[in-house]
Amino acid sequence: MATRSESIQLVTGMRRVVRCGVALGVFGAMILVPAAQAANLTINDTVPHVIALTNDGNWEFGVVSNGTPFAPSVVGRTRVAGENASFSGSWIAPGVGNPSPGTGVIYFVEAGNPTQISDIITASWSSSGAIASISFSIQSSGSSPALGTLPPAFAGLGIVETGNLIGIEGLFRDPNTGAPVSIPSNLTVQFGSDVDRSNAPAMSHVLLGVVALLLLGGGVWLTRRRHPVQLT
Repeated sequence: MATRSESIQLVTGMRRVVRCGVALGVFGAMILVPAAQAANLTINDTVPHVIALTNDGNWEFGVVSNGTPFAPSVVGRTRVAGENASFSGSWIAPGVGNPSPGTGVIYFVEAGNPTQISDIITASWSSSGAIASISFSIQSSGSSPALGTLPPAFAGLGIVETGNLIGIEGLFRDPNTGAPVSIPSNLTVQFGSDVDRSNAPAMSHVLLGVVALLLLGGGVWLTRRRHPVQLT
């Protein structure tokens, strides 16, 4: 039968083992969280009246893309006809958003109409420990601007579309004030939109006019070369 001294030593030893286990668990979590690969979402609106969403396999807790669920760590692709799309998912994020929870919006505008909204992306996020969740709402105007004008707080803050994919994770702003906000860390988001071609006919007319002037000038030059003017 163990003596009182031996029992105390046994209990003390067990406590040390438990403390070491907890410390190792915390240390392991600190190592694993920063090592998590960044989750990624690509929003492709370059084809008129179709929005395609692609998520990589780094959403450790799964996603729902345009209403279709995808299991954790599975690559997902969806396409939806029309001008509206939605996405939500959760992933490992060492850093919370600012604010947290929070909401942010991005207004996209056409180069020729910098006050007219052509696309709107809204994000809402929250965090629980090192797990972050986010949802996106995408609105597109299709082939021509039709989503109204920029709110006063966003004057001069619209993002001009180029037709190419651009990173937008750092472009969100407070919907009310236009002040910069931050989504949780370890997430990248790309967005590409169709560029409005409504000004194309006018540009074509300008180019045709320039070409016509060049041809006319060339014809005059050739005429003068072949029939030089005689000075009297």
